[in-house]
Amino acid sequence: MTYKKTIFLCVAVLGLCLLFTGCMSPSYEVINEIEAESGDGVYLNYMMMESLNDLMEVELPDLSRLVWMLGTFVILLFPVLYLVLKATDRREWFWVAVPILSVLFTAVILLGNRGLRIRKPYSASVTIMEYENDTCRQETILSVLAPHAGSYELRFEAQDADLYFFPSSLNRLGGDEVQNRGEACASHTITVEEQRAFSKERFALVRENVAQTCGLKLDLTRSVDGLSGSIQNDTGRDLEMVSIYLQDQYVMIGAMQAGEVIRFDRAEGRSLLYFSIYEAHIPGIEPNSPKMYQEANLWEAIMYDRIAAMGAEDVYVFAVDKEAPVRYFAEDTVTERNVAALVSHSTCPIQEAPDAAFITLEDYTLGTSSVSEKEHLQEYTQEYRIPYTQVYALRCFDPYEATAHMRVFAFNLETEAYDEWFVDGTTETELDKYILEDGTMRVKYVTDTPDELDMIPELGALVNSSSVTGGAAYAED
Repeated sequence: MTYKKTIFLCVAVLGLCLLFTGCMSPSYEVINEIEAESGDGVYLNYMMMESLNDLMEVELPDLSRLVWMLGTFVILLFPVLYLVLKATDRREWFWVAVPILSVLFTAVILLGNRGLRIRKPYSASVTIMEYENDTCRQETILSVLAPHAGSYELRFEAQDADLYFFPSSLNRLGGDEVQNRGEACASHTITVEEQRAFSKERFALVRENVAQTCGLKLDLTRSVDGLSGSIQNDTGRDLEMVSIYLQDQYVMIGAMQAGEVIRFDRAEGRSLLYFSIYEAHIPGIEPNSPKMYQEANLWEAIMYDRIAAMGAEDVYVFAVDKEAPVRYFAEDTVTERNVAALVSHSTCPIQEAPDAAFITLEDYTLGTSSVSEKEHLQEYTQEYRIPYTQVYALRCFDPYEATAHMRVFAFNLETEAYDEWFVDGTTETELDKYILEDGTMRVKYVTDTPDELDMIPELGALVNSSSVTGGAAYAED
């Protein structure tokens, strides 16, 4: 047999072996029959789907081990085997040795990674534990991966929870699909019919008004100038991505060990128009890493709508328990990976600012604005009219993180000159000499980078919501 024919035979045998192992490749066509009953259902948003997909990632074989095994195979198959057979004058055995070695090495690869094979249904879940007034609402979203083609049974342990399932068509939704409703299940024992291998089904378990207190204890001091205080982890669990959110500020704590107390004396400004956790620095997590995006997907799925609807006195605490010990299925019937997200809501008023409310000045711009250039600096001047007679403070936010070279000035009515603002912080409280009686104020933004004029900082005002002026409370055209 010629050397070329031998190589062809080797490739053909390897191809057949790979075809055999490829029979376990995923298929996403789903046909299921689950008994359901009428009910209001629960909702699953697109970001929650993304979070579940992150958790569904099954451990892959170590790449270096695979390279070592395949390299050994190639070396043994070609130079070593050929030289041995040539030295013993048995080169005609090559056509028998090649397929035997190919089958043996395929068996070694399969046996060496048998621990990674999915032998029973694999489930990933996110439990949202939302605390308020010593009660907890627990909502668990589960995604179950079929281990093989055919039917299988799921027996949920949580008999005290309402069970819902999401129709199979939702498994492939994406893009702008935002809210999808689950349907109530008639039984906590589910038979999933005629599944293809590696198809997914999604369920939800909901418990309402569970008597339970949150183990994250806050001691906050709020003032017009900012926020300080401490947080204590009394959950008995190590937590990740612990963070505190107010309507205009946030504190990113990061990881906390069980029993740990962390004190802080300042908070970061949070945009009233748009806040993206993807742009926030999460302590202990490398920016733009896969782990960061997994954490951010989970945060956005749970917190985005909540903090967007916050009032001036609201406080949210968010944390992730990556090693949640809860089981949702009968023991040893499903491989589970469970993550819990703790969300605690409370209120903390600003004592020296009664009836406080935050507004963004972008909603109250006047038509008067101008752009000019002076000594290689670009200047943008804008007038605002605040429709409240009592303004406690002004805050400066930078939602774009692109205005590092931009300075903010306010027109001083007494000196008729511009004073620079936000030099030592993000809050200004001495405002009488900058705001006219009708609420008008003139602000100038200065930068040495012209492109930044399209991304000026956001200004927000802390006002007395009961001190509305008699004039227009909306922006003029």
